[in-house]
Amino acid sequence: FPTRRSSDLLNMIYCEKIANGEMQLDTPIFGIPYETLLRGTIIDSNNDYAKTLWDKLGSYRLYREMIAPYMGEDPQTVSWKFYENNFFTARQMITCLRTLYENPDRFPYLIDTMKEAEPNNYFHRDEHRFEVAHKYGYNNESYHYYVADSGIFYTTEPFLLVVLTDNTPQAFDVLAQYAVLMCDYTEYTASARIRDAAPERAVAELTLPSAPTVPSAEKGENAMAADAPLLDMDLTTFARLAGILALTVIGLGLC
Repeated sequence: FPTRRSSDLLNMIYCEKIANGEMQLDTPIFGIPYETLLRGTIIDSNNDYAKTLWDKLGSYRLYREMIAPYMGEDPQTVSWKFYENNFFTARQMITCLRTLYENPDRFPYLIDTMKEAEPNNYFHRDEHRFEVAHKYGYNNESYHYYVADSGIFYTTEPFLLVVLTDNTPQAFDVLAQYAVLMCDYTEYTASARIRDAAPERAVAELTLPSAPTVPSAEKGENAMAADAPLLDMDLTTFARLAGILALTVIGLGLC
């Protein structure tokens, strides 16, 4: 899938340099503070700024080699198609998002900037209940019109979503409506799991009283005196335990 939406990958390289202490957010690159380039490429999809970042790395080929590991690819064995134009697969982009989501400290500033991108378009056009850190893109070449978005949805149980379209009618509607659908589905399944797990958690957290220590009965004339208090203790403990179990059963029934 050819697209211009690779600025998140490009900035992963630079944000990782910041995390490693190799540069700062205000470090100039060809006279432009990196923060300006970061926001320009992520929020505005400024291709001139993206080229500035590519040129700083040395070459477009080197840039592709550097981003391959973020997508779980070996730059030496990845398909040759990877180095032709800006080609990606949905699987590669999902792996990229997972890398970013699971390692936010490794790529400082990037997720927060992605949350600001296109707050009223693409995945975020109709979905405003949850934060979405996304990077969108489109490309129009020969007889194909490509529209794409990839993002991290911060629902109750966060999920990753990549949608790549090729000559799809009303592509922007497809992206927006699919995002809402996936949020609805994720919230429904999360609620169902929480509801179904409630009885098991209640049983697991139940704390029963410790069994009393039973004294040894003495022989002879003192045997009856020792047995009587013991009988009273067992009945009391049994009554308390029965009451706890009855309340537990009623509680689970209500759940």
